[in-house]
Amino acid sequence: MPRCTGIAIIDTNCLKFLESPDERRLVTASLATADFDLWPTAINAVEAAKNKNQYVRDRVLAVLDALAEGKGLLPLPKQLLQRATNAIRDGYDAFSGPIDLLRLKDRTSLTPEFCAAAQAWSDSLEERFNSMHDAARPKVQALIKAKPKQAPWATASTFLDQFWTTTSQQDTLLQGFWESFGDSGQAPIEKMVAHPIWRMFLDLQGVAVFERAIEHEQPKRVDCADLLQMLYLTLRPRRILVTAEGPLFRAAKAVLDGRYSQAQVLTWEDFRRNV
Repeated sequence: MPRCTGIAIIDTNCLKFLESPDERRLVTASLATADFDLWPTAINAVEAAKNKNQYVRDRVLAVLDALAEGKGLLPLPKQLLQRATNAIRDGYDAFSGPIDLLRLKDRTSLTPEFCAAAQAWSDSLEERFNSMHDAARPKVQALIKAKPKQAPWATASTFLDQFWTTTSQQDTLLQGFWESFGDSGQAPIEKMVAHPIWRMFLDLQGVAVFERAIEHEQPKRVDCADLLQMLYLTLRPRRILVTAEGPLFRAAKAVLDGRYSQAQVLTWEDFRRNV
């Protein structure tokens, strides 16, 4: 994986703007001048494959083919978390060695069965995510009643900083996630919080809790797969997420603004004005 200092992650809903080869060349060249790589992801591929409209699906996958040529796709988020877990277990502060990139197969191999499998994977991911947060909702609301001076928090960012990432919360949450990767014993909490991928993962869970359990008027939910795209931003010190999805834009602003250096979320229009 080339070592530019910046990475640009394009949400699947914005790939349609890169259908023109001339536009792709212009955008990638402009990014390269600023020392940014535009990286397609496994989530892009899954979201494209599950689209029931074959015409739209083929158009988006053609863009991914072009962007992934010679470089591959960034892996699924679970693989990033596993790699971070392995690094911590082996005594490294960050990744060791190259990231395993995925290759996008010929689009003719995307059979109806494959597309159905992509849909099933996405549905299962969302179902588990929703079930977890639905179960957490009464516990969080009980906490608010028990500590009225601490809550409610005015913004998601305030909630993340004042409660969600406190030591007591981290111990409970990260211990459970550590064990979910097959590790026994006490989780190395301090090392996990210090690792950029685990820190981001914790924040993504937290912003979902705030929006689903604390805000009086719940906004439109951001999908789990959309949120997890933000894990890719941890791979470079300078990072941009580009999306046309309102809920993702809102959640990303809450997590990134003032909390992650050199990180920003942009609409496609703002992105193009700046590259």
